[in-house]
Amino acid sequence: MNIEFKDISQLYLKTIIYSTLISLLGLLIVWILLPKTVVFGQVSVGCCDTNGFASRWLGTCTGWTKTLCWKFIINNIMHWWSYVTISYMILMRHPIMKGSKYSRITVYLSSFFVFGCGITHLVEVYTVIQPAYEMQANINFINGLISVLATFFVVYGLLRSVAMSEKVKRTLEERVELLER
Repeated sequence: MNIEFKDISQLYLKTIIYSTLISLLGLLIVWILLPKTVVFGQVSVGCCDTNGFASRWLGTCTGWTKTLCWKFIINNIMHWWSYVTISYMILMRHPIMKGSKYSRITVYLSSFFVFGCGITHLVEVYTVIQPAYEMQANINFINGLISVLATFFVVYGLLRSVAMSEKVKRTLEERVELLER
């Protein structure tokens, strides 16, 4: 299989563009869901209940400054973008997607797990501004379930691959032995 540098460059560029567009869409959704009164300096209830938690963004949560908030927002946006890019690559470019049904399920679960990790960072951006920790806990729990399920599939798949490679190795050794006779 001969892949030229030009082909790799085009795939790389497409991946970066698509994952950036998906990431920007996620940020737009967060922006739309944020109550504008919180963003512009007053407390109000947004799409999610805050259960009376103090706001990090407004400085009512002890020790939180705008500088610290911006550091959290920027680093979580970087994580979000990275996880989106990785999950996109797993889902769209993994060679095993042409394999067995079981393998495809494993790739989908792995991609959703990585994307879910990105979602948790995107939600962290939201909760820095609007303290909706109940929503954050629910999303983390759902991603945890996906993570456990993906772990079972990945471990099973790896063990199955090792067993298959051992079987192939023994078969090849037997054939070589027969040829040498």
